[in-house]
Amino acid sequence: MNASHSLPLPRGERERVRGLKIFFTRFLGSTMVDSLPMTLPEDPKEAQKVFNSLPIKNQLDIVLKARGKERLHYLFLSEHSEELVQQLPELEVFLTVKEIGERDSLELISLTTPEQFLYLLGLDFWKRDQLDPEKILNWMEILLESGEKKVTQFIQSTDPEFIEVIIDFLGKGLNVSPRYLKELDLSGCYPEEWWEITLSTIFFTSLANQILRGTFQFEAIKQGQVKDFLYRVFESDAQGKGVIKMEVRNGLRDWYYSIEGEEIKRQHLLAFQDFCLDLVEEEYGKIPPEEKVAPRFVKGLLIRK
Repeated sequence: MNASHSLPLPRGERERVRGLKIFFTRFLGSTMVDSLPMTLPEDPKEAQKVFNSLPIKNQLDIVLKARGKERLHYLFLSEHSEELVQQLPELEVFLTVKEIGERDSLELISLTTPEQFLYLLGLDFWKRDQLDPEKILNWMEILLESGEKKVTQFIQSTDPEFIEVIIDFLGKGLNVSPRYLKELDLSGCYPEEWWEITLSTIFFTSLANQILRGTFQFEAIKQGQVKDFLYRVFESDAQGKGVIKMEVRNGLRDWYYSIEGEEIKRQHLLAFQDFCLDLVEEEYGKIPPEEKVAPRFVKGLLIRK
């Protein structure tokens, strides 16, 4: 028999051969690893089996050679995802999150160490020695979906008074809490799940009730009322894009001054308001007045059919 020929493989083993080169990297140096192609079996279970046959160090080498969604795929192919994530350099975590997007990186973010997490936040929302309120609020919404542990880390890394003011406004002013949202009857509503309701959705829906019913409260509005509400709060700018009417912004400002006596807290509320209204302008500002609003595809309001 010619020694250069391989013995026939048993049935069912052919797919596994595609991952054998990776398997053998446990015995090879990094130079050899660099020269081998990254090929895994097409079958997900086989791919996971081959990848997890590698030592953690080799798995980490592969993860670091990948980028974006491919990196995320390898991280969560491993049975030791948390260990791999926490061995990534802080800058690599930041670059991965920015490349994929914060909301698509929730699972990755939830596994970071406090040091990785604070590095990520530090690069993303600090401007010199000033916190950017809009980015803080954006991260608040993202981290509410990442779990209690990350929310706690987030609060510890930001301006405690800013967080306290917003939570107090939503909790005491609107009686909205995670428990309240979980118990809310969302049958026939968009969003359909409580965890899809963001801080900006709570604020803008409450504003809709103020304008339509005269009460600033978080309660789903009927789909047939959406156009009426948007007509009352939007106007067209010079480019024809819908923007929030200045009288609405000024009315909210006057309201904050009537309910909050401390200037710094009023500024926090105004930053929160501007953040929410800017998000809503992005969602609804491009919709022509004559076009029907499809709540399933447009965010920012809790709508009941």
